[in-house]
Parts: sequence; C-alpha cells; structure tokens
Amino acid sequence: MLYIRLVFRLFLILLIQRLSLRLLLIFIGILSFLLFFFVKDHLLKILLSLEFFILNSVVILGINVIFLNIPTYIIFLFFTLSVCEARIGVRILIGLIRDLGNEILNSL
Repeated sequence: MLYIRLVFRLFLILLIQRLSLRLLLIFIGILSFLLFFFVKDHLLKILLSLEFFILNSVVILGINVIFLNIPTYIIFLFFTLSVCEARIGVRILIGLIRDLGNEILNSL
C-alpha cells in the first residue's frame, strides 16, 4: 500500500509541475503496467488495471492519429478489441463468482 501512495504523490507532482502530456501518458502507462504485475490478489483489481492500460493506449493512439495522419478506423478497430477483452474478463469474473463465491485468486 505504501508504494501506491508514493506513486500517487509522484503523479500529483508531475501534474502540478505541468510537464508535457507525453511524459504524463508514459507515466500512466508504466503505472498501469506495474499495477497489473504487482496486484495479484483480486481478479477485479487485475481487470481494472488492464482497462486502465487500455484507456491510456486509446489516448496515445488518438494523439498519434491526430498528429501522424493515421487512418481513424484504427481507433474503432482498437475499441472493438478492447470491448472484446473486457467482455471476456467480465465473463471469467462472473464464472469465478458463481463457482467459488468470491473472486479472490488466492482461493483457487
């Protein structure tokens, strides 16, 4: 829990100092990547960190579409894949809750 507080303070410092948007997005991507690998007790936390990573990727992709003249259908393709990923994750979560009664991964 201590490392989450430290990361949140670093995030606030970056936000207060108004650093570039790209640096902030890189920091958010690294944060979501670290949350995915270090939080392994609840499936819901893992799914939320994956969605956090997907939203960061959508923002980065949107910026690249604007500045690099990439076709916009790439964003819709990415949205379709992210919705499929979220649907599969929720289906696994519902299956675990129905079978085990909880979604704690240590009880598997």
